[in-house]
Amino acid sequence: PGSRSQALALAAAAAEAGGAVRLHVRVDERSAGFFALGVARETGVPAPIIVTSGTAVANLVPAALEAHEARVPMLLLTADRPDELRGIRSNQTTRQGELVGAFARLVLEVPAPAAVPDSTEPPWIAGFEPDRLARTALQAARGTSERPAGPVQLNLAFREPLSGPPLGGNLRVGTETLTVSELFASARADADRELDGEEPAAGPAGDRPRLEAMGGGNRAVPEWPGAETYVHDDGVRAVVIAGADAGDRAEAFAHDAGLPLLAEVVSGVRFGREAVTNYSALLD
Repeated sequence: PGSRSQALALAAAAAEAGGAVRLHVRVDERSAGFFALGVARETGVPAPIIVTSGTAVANLVPAALEAHEARVPMLLLTADRPDELRGIRSNQTTRQGELVGAFARLVLEVPAPAAVPDSTEPPWIAGFEPDRLARTALQAARGTSERPAGPVQLNLAFREPLSGPPLGGNLRVGTETLTVSELFASARADADRELDGEEPAAGPAGDRPRLEAMGGGNRAVPEWPGAETYVHDDGVRAVVIAGADAGDRAEAFAHDAGLPLLAEVVSGVRFGREAVTNYSALLD
């Protein structure tokens, strides 16, 4: 929550109304960071985190550091003040790009959009193409052949007025045009359904962009050999080591192959049938 990030929040709400994303609101930034970390761990898709400026960004550092160490994709969309309001002790202003820079895969400083003569056109940023910017950030977060997955920060500056259409204006969502009040009513209804344990209502019909279009979906996991294709050499002492997200396949493989299972805490199979409990003590 915060005024500096309201343009991002409105864009996220419009994307949810169009069926492109599912929005989760957290009033505590530290909790939001770890919630996004959990989503990315489970799905392999980086869940963008939107926060306002200042100390809100600092509260993302613990989750971003965890994402760095665990090689989990993460996108931090941090709202900031424009250049002219930095370094003069403006409220909730700090060097946001330096907070996670030590372990971020990429930090992109995006200047505040400039107005264009024709008010019917959207604001523009010289030298920055939104689609290319998004692809670059997403690719860095998901990892490359040179660097593993991890946190990426887009530090986005905004000048006042901090949001686009005034209340009662229209937003283009998919193939439909919604008023802002209709958009918020839809989002509020979906939030109520989620609290009641129900699925959100379907968004407007039409051809909508989804995360998969930007390279989303689960992370590619190499196929594991089944026990029927595994030939164990009795002269070799072997164990199965289950790391992050190894899951049931590691447990099933160890059981079918008759091999001891050394399961890390993050594997999800610490209590498998072949698991060796307290194995770390045996390695000391």
